[in-house]
Amino acid sequence: MKNIDDRWVQRLICICQITYILLYLTNVIGIITSLNVYTGFSVCVSINTVTVILNIYYIIKSLKDKIGIKLSLIFITLLQILFTSFIYLLPEAGIDPLIKLWQ
Repeated sequence: MKNIDDRWVQRLICICQITYILLYLTNVIGIITSLNVYTGFSVCVSINTVTVILNIYYIIKSLKDKIGIKLSLIFITLLQILFTSFIYLLPEAGIDPLIKLWQ
């Protein structure tokens, strides 16, 4: 197995996070969600899943390095997961959630 550079993994994490943020800021995810809610949700979940897997790999691979960057990347990823679940799965002010878990 090839040795993957830590900076490359860190850049991939940042690219995934920036892509996630830009999807919301440019309303691309809103357009996708208006066409099909499950497609928009799966795009968000897949980006979050890839980012979590890369974060875990980044932490395990380099335990002795600086922890500040790792914690900030994990914190941003956790905020993205909470934001996705808030938008798609939780009701707000009497409005039903976009994806109903229980009928």
